[in-house]
Amino acid sequence: MEKHVGSTGELLLVGDFNVHIESNTDSEAKHFQSIIECFGLQQHVSAPTHRDGGVLDLALTRCDEPLLKTVFVKDPCLSDHFAVHLILKIEKPAYGKREGKFRKIKKIATSDFSKVSGCEKNRKSWMEKFGEWKHVVTWANALLTVLPILSLFS
Repeated sequence: MEKHVGSTGELLLVGDFNVHIESNTDSEAKHFQSIIECFGLQQHVSAPTHRDGGVLDLALTRCDEPLLKTVFVKDPCLSDHFAVHLILKIEKPAYGKREGKFRKIKKIATSDFSKVSGCEKNRKSWMEKFGEWKHVVTWANALLTVLPILSLFS
């Protein structure tokens, strides 16, 4: 826990700690609560997380970080532990505009393209190769041939 608490950035520790954190009489629980306080952490789960009772599954954050919006517990009937649901106060990052680079294919001289591609001598067979649209493999091979050549004209 020391490793994670000492790190920078927001902190959320979750899991089955197997300590009855809600118990005021259990010495192990009291010791664990003192460790949480010592590290400046806050425990957010208050409802029982085990079918026999007790808060064993915890969600810990730093006291000064309002990271959690809502915490609730539901029994999905899959285990002896219930599911702890956390809704975080995290905003989706804003994405800036991306600037795209486009090739000016219409401005490429066909003769220059044919010279670089090696298809100048047999232009008809080259055009036929690209005309076979119904064959995906041929189309993929054509793209693999054309894309490196187009990069020379960008």
